[in-house]
Amino acid sequence: MVRSRRVIWAFAFSTAVALVLSSGIVRSQGDDADGDSIPDAIETATQRVVVALSKGDELSITSRLVNPPYEDQFSVSFSAGTFEVDYKKAGGGISYRLEMRNLVQWVDENRNNRLDDGEVVGSVTLGNSAFGDVNVTHIELPNADGGRVHYLNITSRTGLVSLNLTVAERFMRLSPVRILTPMEVKMDVTINRPVVQAGANLGIEFRMETEEEVEYSDRSWDDLNGFAVGDAAMNVTGGPPGSPAIVFFSWAKSATVDGRDIPVALMSSTGLETGEYDLYLLYLSGGQSIGQLVHDPTIGVRSEAFEGVVNRPPPLQADFLLYGGTLAAMAVLVIGTIVFANRRRKQREE
Repeated sequence: MVRSRRVIWAFAFSTAVALVLSSGIVRSQGDDADGDSIPDAIETATQRVVVALSKGDELSITSRLVNPPYEDQFSVSFSAGTFEVDYKKAGGGISYRLEMRNLVQWVDENRNNRLDDGEVVGSVTLGNSAFGDVNVTHIELPNADGGRVHYLNITSRTGLVSLNLTVAERFMRLSPVRILTPMEVKMDVTINRPVVQAGANLGIEFRMETEEEVEYSDRSWDDLNGFAVGDAAMNVTGGPPGSPAIVFFSWAKSATVDGRDIPVALMSSTGLETGEYDLYLLYLSGGQSIGQLVHDPTIGVRSEAFEGVVNRPPPLQADFLLYGGTLAAMAVLVIGTIVFANRRRKQREE
């Protein structure tokens, strides 16, 4: 009889322990080893394979996600001041070309935060003139919770403009309000000690070329999904209407000048030929002197494969407190049932 009771209680205890252990397994899916607020399970499922190569004044970055049935690839290349961006997924692909054309000085005479006709007072040619025949440097380092991070630098011949590219295989927290996703290349632009006319602001002129639809958005994909705050974007969309491909060029709506934040505005216009867009990122410094200006545009894609992995039906991931309470109730029920059965048995024997 004593042995029977021991068996019953051992069974009840082992059942409760098993339930608690299963709770620990579910809880582990929410672990975040590097503290970037992205669960490790999500990072592992969406980790991309990134290959970054540099040779002379050229670089190429290829990033793939393969998690059947979800798969896609985006590529970014740079040569002589021009980026080529390409995205491929099931059902088609999309691309655009982005050229850094000029660093301009402009005086906002009517104070409307726009670059109007006649307001440019000086410019420095970028493109091949600034970035041709300069060496790209490349460093690859491990990320805090797995994966690799690639850092690439291209500095213009005179040292006036420097581009620092960052691409990671997993999510990477860059600041309290910015997380770099594995579907993008961050491009920090640094302008060092420019000679600026008194009262003038700086701006960078880009030329975007694509055969697809281009649309401005006051909030970027990163901003809308909580990976950035205060970002805007030019979205390039193409492919089947029911399943379009989207790539983007985004930027923070503020830049840093000698440690202080200043607003950044966009002015865009369609070029003479269809598919050409002149974009100006305007740095509204109020005509104050500039020692160093830092801004952080981003080139990226809205990854259909990423969204498929994240949005597919997950394993059990209920609210932890609710789930833990349910487990405790189940354990009590198991023990209570066994105790009740034991009492009924004793009554029958009597």
